[in-house]
Amino acid sequence: MKATIAIILATAGLVSALTTIFNHLIAFGKLGNSAVTRYVNKTMTPYFNEIHKSLDNITEQISSIRDENDKREIQRLRYECLKFANEVRKGVQKSRREYEEIFRMEQSYEELITRYNIKNGFMVEEMKYIHAQYRELC
Repeated sequence: MKATIAIILATAGLVSALTTIFNHLIAFGKLGNSAVTRYVNKTMTPYFNEIHKSLDNITEQISSIRDENDKREIQRLRYECLKFANEVRKGVQKSRREYEEIFRMEQSYEELITRYNIKNGFMVEEMKYIHAQYRELC
């Protein structure tokens, strides 16, 4: 997945560089050489239109990948928190650091479900239990 994103970002960088070159050629043509402008417009514009379409497609793909990754992360965080609560209920002793890590996960989980407008009352109840157990530990 990281390689795909790197390729997409590199492509976006190339498009940006080509656009800059194109804009400079247009500016050069506006300085008095209209034949250059006509030539650039005639030969390069179709390519840049295609590049912009590709960039739009890449942007959509990045957004889709990010959404899929975030939703997997929501599931993973939920699983870890629920597993932690279950283990505490079964009497498994947890360290202060383990509680702190689960609270960090809870914060990440809350940020993600807020971003995607997801409601989850069950998780809230489990985290209340974990917080209560932590207070007893301290």
